[in-house]
Amino acid sequence: SAPTTMAAADRLVGYCKATGTRLVHDLDDDLLNLPTDHPDAAILRPRAAIVRKLLRAADIVSVSTESLATMVGRLGATARIAANALDESLWGTDAPIRNDWPMQVGPVRILYMGTATHDRDLDLILPALERIGADFAGRVSIEILGITTRRELPKRIDRIGTSAVAMASYPGFVNWMRNQRCWDIGLAPLEDSTFTRRKSQIKTLDYAAAGAAVLASDGPVYRGSVADGPCGMLVPNNPDAWYAALSRLIRDRTLRRSLQQGAWDAYLARGTLGTNLAAWDFLSAS
Repeated sequence: SAPTTMAAADRLVGYCKATGTRLVHDLDDDLLNLPTDHPDAAILRPRAAIVRKLLRAADIVSVSTESLATMVGRLGATARIAANALDESLWGTDAPIRNDWPMQVGPVRILYMGTATHDRDLDLILPALERIGADFAGRVSIEILGITTRRELPKRIDRIGTSAVAMASYPGFVNWMRNQRCWDIGLAPLEDSTFTRRKSQIKTLDYAAAGAAVLASDGPVYRGSVADGPCGMLVPNNPDAWYAALSRLIRDRTLRRSLQQGAWDAYLARGTLGTNLAAWDFLSAS
């Protein structure tokens, strides 16, 4: 695990220098510019100086996005981009959806999932979800997994949980996801800020591997992701646009199935560890 004190960071850097061991630092979030209202700010913001020291001392910094690489470069560190990808040995390569499925029985199933740090992102789409729940009552199921710590959610928006096994490990969670009846639509709203612009596209891959059509915020993070083009839909950050996109997919089964298939195909083509191995070649360099 990463050092949590400056003394521990000094010991690690000193050991690497003394033994000739290469120090590789992996960074997937902008931990130097964490917003003050982030749920983990009290813990992580005081550690920014530790992160900065390790970044500057590292022989190589592995990052998941170009924007993170730019930030790291300003510190004088050497950054290598290795985009996030999913382990196909966990997520599988057998499609959970098919375009020739028979007519759907039951409601269109909508999922918004993530860690409980996304209250501001949830607020972007909550009015749209409330309208969808009211206008399509009985025809849709709106489910939230994680995302927020708030105790109450609006009517017709359901908080779901996972099994104890799924909570215990990432492989357990993926196994649980794969054994659910397919969600039809996955949501990835994202507030536009300096911090969020350095995030990766991983959430759209999660939805694609789960067999869902993807709706994501139209911003630099998700442009070019599996939510773009024939794989999903990019949506401006306003409730009316999110309502329009959701209602279109709910009504148009053919379009929905096409986007599901497109997202799955994109996951297989560019979203697995196997298709991204070359990005990690720097680890084997002498």
